[in-house]
This record gives sequence, C-alpha cells and structure tokens, in this order.
Amino acid sequence: MSNDLAAVAEVAILTAMAALRNNAVTPRLIRTDMDGAPAEQNATIRIPIFNNLSTSDVTPGVAPTNQDVKPRGVDIVLSQWKEVPFTLTEREMAEIMSGRIPEVLERATKALADTIDIFCLTKMVKRAGAGAFDVGAGAAASSLIQLRKLLLDQGVNRDLRVIHTTQTEAELLALTLFTDASQVGDAGTALREGSLGRKYGFDNFVNQNLLNGFTPGTVSAAQVNGPVTNAGGLRTIPIDTVTGTFKEGDVITIATCPGTYVVTADYSGAAGNLLIGPGLRIANTATLADNSAIALFTGWSAGTVIRSLAFHQDAFAFGSRPLMMNAPGVIMTSTTDPVTGLSMRLTVSYFRKALSWSLDMLYGGEVVEEERIAVAFT
Repeated sequence: MSNDLAAVAEVAILTAMAALRNNAVTPRLIRTDMDGAPAEQNATIRIPIFNNLSTSDVTPGVAPTNQDVKPRGVDIVLSQWKEVPFTLTEREMAEIMSGRIPEVLERATKALADTIDIFCLTKMVKRAGAGAFDVGAGAAASSLIQLRKLLLDQGVNRDLRVIHTTQTEAELLALTLFTDASQVGDAGTALREGSLGRKYGFDNFVNQNLLNGFTPGTVSAAQVNGPVTNAGGLRTIPIDTVTGTFKEGDVITIATCPGTYVVTADYSGAAGNLLIGPGLRIANTATLADNSAIALFTGWSAGTVIRSLAFHQDAFAFGSRPLMMNAPGVIMTSTTDPVTGLSMRLTVSYFRKALSWSLDMLYGGEVVEEERIAVAFT
C-alpha cells in the first residue's frame, strides 16, 4: 500500500502543479527567484537594487570619477507558509493515476493560488510609487494612456503589465476599441474570448483577487521637520506632529519635490520619521526646506476603490523554496515549476486509521522598486 500511495503522490504533485500554474496569475507576471535548495520559514533572500548612472563630459587626459553603483539591498523573507489539508477517496486516487485531476485536488491548488495572488497584489497596491490616477466614473481607454504616462515618466518603457479588477475589465470590454475586429485587427478573437489583449504597450490581465477596497489615511496637515540637506534619494522624511493619519499605501505629494510618493508604513501622532518610496526626486545635494507641506494626493482621500494596477515585471520580487523532506513515517514529494518559480510539497500521512493529504508552500515577496508601479482608482 505504501508503494501504491507513493506512486499516487508522485503523479498528484505534478498534476497539482499544472493546476497551480494555470490559477496563479500574478507569479507569471513578476520577477521570480528560483532555487532548488530547501529552506525553512523566515529564511531570507537578498535582492540587490543598483543605483542609476548618469553620463558626463569627456576631458582628454583627465581620469573620470567612477560613479557609486553600490546597491540598495531588499530582503525577501520567506514568511508565508501556507497549507491546504484534504482527503482523497480511492476513486479520486484512481482518477489521478489515469491522468485526471479530481475536483478536490483542483480546489486545493486554487486555494493556494488565490492566497499567493492576494499576497502579491496587496503588497504592490500599497507601493504605487510611480503615481495614481483617478479614472472617475467608468473605465476608459484614457485610463491606460494615463497609467502609461506615469510609468514612462519614471523611465519605465518596456515589459509593461496591467491587472484590472473584474469591474474594470467589464467596462473596458464594453468599448468597441477593445473588441471591434475592425479596430483591433484580431479577426474577432477579443470579442469571442473576452480578452483585452495588448493595448498601448500594456499586456492586459484581469484578476478577481486584485484589492479593490482601500482605506486611505486622514491626514489634513503635515510638514517637513527640517531643513534637510543632501536630500536627494531620501526615503525617510523627518516630520512635525501630524494632524490625522498616514496609512501604508497612501499616495502623497511633498512640496518642491516633483511627482508623487507612496507611504510605506502607517504613521500618526507626534514628530518622527515618515517612510516613503521611491527616494526623493531632487538633486542629491538639494535641501528639503523646513515646513514643506506633505499632503494626500488630490482625490486620494476618496480613493477607496482600486481599479487597475500597472507595473513593470521587475517591480516586485517573489521567492518560493522547496520545504524540507525529512519527516519520518510520511510520504513526501515536491516539485518546482520552471515557469512560475513556485515550489509545492505534497504530504501523505496516516493518522488513526485515516489518510491525510496536504499541499503546502513556502514563499515570500517584496516590492523592490516603487517607481515601477502605478494605480488607477475611483
């Protein structure tokens, strides 16, 4: 019986991984760190983020000054260890061996896929450092154009992806621009399949797990506690006592600094440090004046519904690792998907005259460059 179960488990893990790949939308669109070495919960993966470089005039006979490319490290902590326990009947095990996926196994993998999507999307929504755009009532093609501009302004001009909520997709599909074969030039594929396809340089996707509810901060007055010298690239801003609150994910403006920024940690109360991303877009030697106003982006206080999330694939780094395989008295098998980078383990154990099956995964992720993410909201 043990050998039979081991054979079922080997087939089941491959079947489950195929289903996981089909259901996990977000890991296919972001940067993934794949490694076959087993790891434990809270292990850390270090991701280097290098500084931008600039050109300089050439002076013959004068040695150039090398620029500092020292990377800013971002840690991915494998903090997420998720499990879906279930049971399989003898009939369902027979289905697995005949090449079919039983519904219970498919639902187990979908539960894991949804959990991963929510984890990644929630983190990205709360790091929209390229900016935010209020689409108003109803989505339109102009919202994609505006999102594109926000990313292009940050030098992000390739590998653009956008994920829409189901409501936004429904509104876009109602536009002939997206489905009329005479305009799309796809022989009617968009209309038949309900696919937004590629528009304005974006690969368009829909994900029901995209966070569409957001509770912004209530700040009505906040100022820089300065002056702050050599403030270019600064991600920690000293501020005076705040009236109201900043919430992680709030899109803000800072007087005399171009563009918008995103708050990366909740803040309220007395004077202290406000954490933001990306770093201040001013010259490295510039001074951030005392009492410079910090405010919520126009309309953000009413921005309780996220409609679309636009990003470059390298904005978010996701890591998944195989789990240990050394538990005695149980059958364990695992696999790593070369497409998504997801690693999953299947465990079969026998307890009190009953078989217990379990799919589990170890993963983590973090935004590495906020300036490569933008959101549309209402």
